[in-house]
Amino acid sequence: MSKQILIIVVALTLITLTLAFSNERPVIGILTTPASDIPSIYSPENYSYIPYSYVQSVEAAGARVIPIPYDASPENITFLLKQVNGVLFTGGGAALNSSDPKTGKIGPSNMTAVGEFIISKVIEANDNGIYLPLMGTCQGFEILILAISKDYNILATNYNDFRVSTNVTLWPAAFKSGPWSTMLPRIRNASQNQPFFLYNHYNALTIERFNNSKNLTDFLEITGISKPVLTNGAPFVASTQAKKYPIWGHQFHPEKNAFMWNFAANASHTPDSILATQHITNFFVNEARKNNNTFVSEEVLKTSLIWGWKPVKSLDLTFIFPKVNDYPDSYPNLFPSNLIYGHCVGAGCTYE
Repeated sequence: MSKQILIIVVALTLITLTLAFSNERPVIGILTTPASDIPSIYSPENYSYIPYSYVQSVEAAGARVIPIPYDASPENITFLLKQVNGVLFTGGGAALNSSDPKTGKIGPSNMTAVGEFIISKVIEANDNGIYLPLMGTCQGFEILILAISKDYNILATNYNDFRVSTNVTLWPAAFKSGPWSTMLPRIRNASQNQPFFLYNHYNALTIERFNNSKNLTDFLEITGISKPVLTNGAPFVASTQAKKYPIWGHQFHPEKNAFMWNFAANASHTPDSILATQHITNFFVNEARKNNNTFVSEEVLKTSLIWGWKPVKSLDLTFIFPKVNDYPDSYPNLFPSNLIYGHCVGAGCTYE
């Protein structure tokens, strides 16, 4: 057998094995975020939320969704991470850092601390041979940057690009792996020239700040950048991927194009923009298919799915969740009965 034929046989065998062991019923855990930018009757002190468009995008890619309450205890979150096949951090308007009232030192907010904890568990799982992917969008991307850099002032805070769409200029790393590398070349090229991608952000990571953080450059690589639309700031990082782990982040909102129809959102609905943005979620869900975690039972999974909650009207339909500590009976099937329900506040947080 010639060397070329042998290579082809091996490649086909690997593809066959991959397909044979692909998880056809992936479940994505979506981290909730404090209800800081939805109707005021849902205070961020008492409620968290997940915009409906994230659920739609994930379900359109062939996965089911469960909420991961950001205010759940570390034990509860660890329990969930051992059952889901992938983790998604959404956008939002939560505070991402906090100042110590005594020393003035800037540290992580509760939301960022939870994100750091989950990222550490995802890294730990992958180091232990359990393929567990994570993707962060907008606020979720920013949490990833803060968690890896350990610099809670690293984000520039003067971009004010709300509800604007623009292109992404891809960097070399985008073509070697990750969602950009598997995108149809025609769509990928159009992504660099057409305003496909919706931004809705105040914070941004500049290229200079990325390059000045050894923690970031050791862990992540830039796959794309964008220029601000409404401000005169420097170009900022649009998308990244981890060098060794199945972790991706983007400042834009790929979940909005196909599912957000409010004119105020200003999302592109061209056929190519739909293909580009939905491909990113499709890629992530396909990566989650490589994970074989399962729920403790099918009944627990069914009663844990997000459709146990009803979305409410906002700019984007939104799933609302009461605080775990205040309403533990609202989460009867998310956590094992022998764990203590709870959440932490301020200096009391210990996500270790």
